[in-house]
Amino acid sequence: MPWIFYTFAAVTLFSVLNITQLSIAKKSKNVRAASFLLSSIASTITALYLIYTGKANLSLLKMPLSSWLVVLIASIFYAIFERVRFVVYRYLDASEATIIGNSSVVITFVGSLILYHENLSITKVLGSILILLALFFVSQSKSRHKRFTTKGLIISLLIFSSVGLASALDKAGTNSFGTSYSIFVWVIPAFFVFLPYIKKTDLKKEIQVNGWNLLFSATINALGFIYYLKALEIAEATKVIPIIQTSTFFTVILAAIFLDEKKDLPRKIICSIAAIIGSILLINSI
Repeated sequence: MPWIFYTFAAVTLFSVLNITQLSIAKKSKNVRAASFLLSSIASTITALYLIYTGKANLSLLKMPLSSWLVVLIASIFYAIFERVRFVVYRYLDASEATIIGNSSVVITFVGSLILYHENLSITKVLGSILILLALFFVSQSKSRHKRFTTKGLIISLLIFSSVGLASALDKAGTNSFGTSYSIFVWVIPAFFVFLPYIKKTDLKKEIQVNGWNLLFSATINALGFIYYLKALEIAEATKVIPIIQTSTFFTVILAAIFLDEKKDLPRKIICSIAAIIGSILLINSI
C-alpha cells in the first residue's frame, strides 16, 4: 500500500525536522534570513523533484482563477508561518513547540467547517477539547532553563494557527494541482518572507552559521511535504492525517534523546498522546 509508505516517510521526516529547527533557531543571527534561505532551498528541491518525476506540467498554469486564488491565500498563511517559524524556538523546547503545534489541527477543523460546510459532531468537539487540554497541561511544564513563557505560548499559537488555516486550503489546492501544488506554496511564501528586504550580509552570515543544517532541514521539509501530499492523493485524509500527527510523539522522544529535553518528560508524553487522540477524533469524524 504506497500511501502507508508515503505517510510514514512524512512522519519520519517531520519528526527529524522538528529537532533540527531548534538548532537553527539557537544559532541564527537573523531568523527571517534563515527562513528565507530554508524556503528558497526547499523550493529548489521541490522543483527538481517535480522535473525529475515529470510532474512539472505547464498546462497547470491554465487552471481557473478560483484555483489560483486558493493557492494565493494558502501561500499568504504559509508565509506568515515561514516568516517567523524559528521565533517560536526562542521561547519553547522542540517537544513543547511540537505539542502546541497540534493546535493547527483544530484551526484546520474549524476552517473545514466553514469552507467545506462539514458537520459538527460530538467526536469533533471531544477531539478539540483533548487537544486544548494537551496545550493547557504542557503550558504548565517549566523546562530546566525556564525557556517556556506565556509570550512564547501566544506566539506559537498564532504561528500554528496560520498553518492550520493554510492546511484547510491544502485539500482544495491538491485537488486542482496535485503534487505540483507544493512548489507554489514554497515559492510564493519565500517571496513574502523576503519582503521588504534582507541584507546580503545577513544571508551570508546565516549560511556561515547554519548552512548545512538549513540545507538538511529544507530537504527533509520539502520531501516530507511532497510525501504528505502524495499520500493524500492516494488515500483518504482520515487515514493519512492521524498517522501524520504521530510525529508529535516521536518528536518528544527524539528531543529527550538528542536534545536532553527530559524535564517533565512523562507530562509531555501524555500531552502528545492526548493531542494525537484528539486529532484522530477530529479527522476520523469528518
